[in-house]
This record gives sequence, structure tokens and C-alpha cells, in this order.
Amino acid sequence: MAGNQLGKTIAGGFEAAMHATGRYPGWWQGRRFDMIGDLSCPAGHVSPSWRARGSL
Repeated sequence: MAGNQLGKTIAGGFEAAMHATGRYPGWWQGRRFDMIGDLSCPAGHVSPSWRARGSL
């Protein structure tokens, strides 16, 4: 668990972006996904028409 305003969303977004693009900083010691097909990273948003209908 973590508290409010500590950067959880930014840290998670940063890591997701690294894995999705294969671009890692030099200090990264975790797993690297360098080959296409290693990782499926779906991303998206709710369109305004879905929000208007209330179909989240």
C-alpha cells in the first residue's frame, strides 16, 4: 500500500512505457523486452460516446 500523491501513477506509466517501447534507461536492472512479440501491452481510453451512454 502507498499513500496519496506519491507518484504511483507516474511510476507505473513510466514502467509500462519502457516495456511497450523497449527503450530503457541505462540503470534499469529489471527484465527487458527487446523482441516484438515478447509482450502484449493493450492501452486505450473510453470514448466520449460510451461515457454519454453510461456504458463504462
